[in-house]
Amino acid sequence: MTNSKAESEIIRIPLTTQKVSTREVEALVRRTMGTSFFLSELPSARNEEVYSFGTVKEQHLWDASEGFFKVRFTPFRDVFETKVDHDEGGWHLDLPNRKFVAERIESKFGSFRSSSEGALLGVIGGRFLRLYQIRNQMNPLYEIVTNVVMRNTVKASDFVHGRRSKTKVNQYLRFLVELEILKKEDGQYVFGEIGARKLKEDSSLEDLYATVLSESILKGHAYMADLLHFTHITPFIRLTNSNYLPSYFADRRLGMSDKDLSEYQHRLYGIKPKPQSKVLSRASQMAEIGVFSVERGRPVSLFKSSEHMFAEYVGRWKDKASAFVA
Repeated sequence: MTNSKAESEIIRIPLTTQKVSTREVEALVRRTMGTSFFLSELPSARNEEVYSFGTVKEQHLWDASEGFFKVRFTPFRDVFETKVDHDEGGWHLDLPNRKFVAERIESKFGSFRSSSEGALLGVIGGRFLRLYQIRNQMNPLYEIVTNVVMRNTVKASDFVHGRRSKTKVNQYLRFLVELEILKKEDGQYVFGEIGARKLKEDSSLEDLYATVLSESILKGHAYMADLLHFTHITPFIRLTNSNYLPSYFADRRLGMSDKDLSEYQHRLYGIKPKPQSKVLSRASQMAEIGVFSVERGRPVSLFKSSEHMFAEYVGRWKDKASAFVA
């Protein structure tokens, strides 16, 4: 807890003595903040009065293909700190207010969710190239990369035409430089470390495009949306994560209808449920590129993660997940 917190932002619990046990501190926090909170880290020898608390998030997991239902309680560590302190009024336990704690929980779970997306994109990123919406939106980057392949060096002015402004071109170039696909030399652009390496491998243009996309995705689709206004990729990533992440919690590949996918996405991201027709269309596209398998049925088809992709995702994700989950 930082000293910059205003007094009004702190919940102060009076204590009769400095010597309170960890069990007493945990009981006071749970009584004040709620029973979902737990002591996630004992005080260190250097700072004996500071306690770190986590919270438990309830997960409802449903496999529509087998009628399997499971409730899992997932403990997220280090959400907030509390401190035993002293002033002229005596000893007390200081807690952050509920609004601050709610924001910390959302931030913690948001980071957890984004980290899962990162692991997932490391597995499936290249396959997004097969989606026409994403390929079309990436075309300006592909145009620049193609010209560097064919001409060795390019200038920003080479790509300013029609409705494409110099500002927009500079954004594309800066993005490719940050990815190390390109680098700037003497006012012109040539291949950077990653681009040059792919070229030495005698890669095809298609391989280079896949590299641009996968590196872009690993940089972060939110970053792409903010900087380049490339927004088409976000719904597909969220939809995929809405199946793979609950399947990770359930320790099995969950079969989901389009309605289930919409509901999981709503729970995971807190966004308004999407129209069923749109969810079904996107899920079907993900099945076409091999990210989902599909059990076709009437009136409902069920979507599961790809068996080998899910196994690879779990391998990439479990160590990262342990940084968040107790």
